[in-house]
Amino acid sequence: MPHLVAMINSSVGKKFLQALTGLGLFAFVIVHLIGNLTLLLGPSAFNGYAYFLEELGHGMVVPLADCGLLLFFGVHIVTGIRVALLDKGKARPHGYQVDGNAGGKSRKSLSSMSMIVTGILLAVFLPIHLWNFKYATTTGYGPPEHQMRDLYLVVETLFSQPGWVVFYVVVMVALGFHLWHGVWSAFQSLGLTHPRWLPFLNLVGWGFAFLLAVGFIYLPVAMYLNFVPLTGG
Repeated sequence: MPHLVAMINSSVGKKFLQALTGLGLFAFVIVHLIGNLTLLLGPSAFNGYAYFLEELGHGMVVPLADCGLLLFFGVHIVTGIRVALLDKGKARPHGYQVDGNAGGKSRKSLSSMSMIVTGILLAVFLPIHLWNFKYATTTGYGPPEHQMRDLYLVVETLFSQPGWVVFYVVVMVALGFHLWHGVWSAFQSLGLTHPRWLPFLNLVGWGFAFLLAVGFIYLPVAMYLNFVPLTGG
């Protein structure tokens, strides 16, 4: 056990945990967007999807998934802070001599340099997002013996307000930047890369980051502009 604790507390161990939890959260974001795209099909499709998740495994799957996500988020945030502020501070006590994009073969970019900022923004966003949707109190969907929230109405109501639309768009841009650097660097931290593959992984990371950001941005904008079916419409 002491050896395991020492390994986890080492620089390599922290980066490994950060990468592993980061890829797990990346997979969750992909699945989350796929599910959210049912918003484009209207209230019945989206509420039906939400009802399916709530009933899955006799109602046990979602709470267990929530616990797993909480653990992943917690480990990812803590290890991210320790790697960024402690390990890098010790490695470069005087900081970089030149700011900005390193150019050439360097992987330094706007995305990599803003990881702390985008990470903080996403960490602040998470409880707000949960408060807005997961703990909304409206009911009205499902059989009488098991009424659940009309989640489509919750989303529609929130994204009828331009301030919330702008807030979500800004955060999803930050998510795109965070994933852009995070995806390929996670594979690198796990030792699953070869220098020959790094350009390809960087492109894959950028591609997924762009598609996910655009997908999440489109949803609130589409709801606000009434590009999707309205409740009772």
